Amino acid sequence: MSTMTTSETRKTNPANADHRERIATEAKNLKSDLGDVKDDLSNVASAAVDSVRSEAEQVAEYAQAGADKVHHYHSQFRRNVSKHPTAAVLTTLGVGIIIGKMIAR
Repeated sequence: MSTMTTSETRKTNPANADHRERIATEAKNLKSDLGDVKDDLSNVASAAVDSVRSEAEQVAEYAQAGADKVHHYHSQFRRNVSKHPTAAVLTTLGVGIIIGKMIAR
């Protein structure tokens, strides 16, 4: 009669050894696959950051171009008012009267 414990029998059983070896192999494969997934996610995140950064730079360029145009028109408007103050006042008065009549209807 054998005096081996159940634990000792499991360790010496060739079928259990094969099972442990398969589990170890699968664990290594899983670790490798998870590393690949991590690398893929890192690449996707990096590409997303680059894309957002590029779009933000383009939006900043458009905003700057718009600000430049507004500054240009504002300067031009101030020059015209300085050159022709009477015409500017009369034009503003006329526009005010027209808007007032439209609202009064």
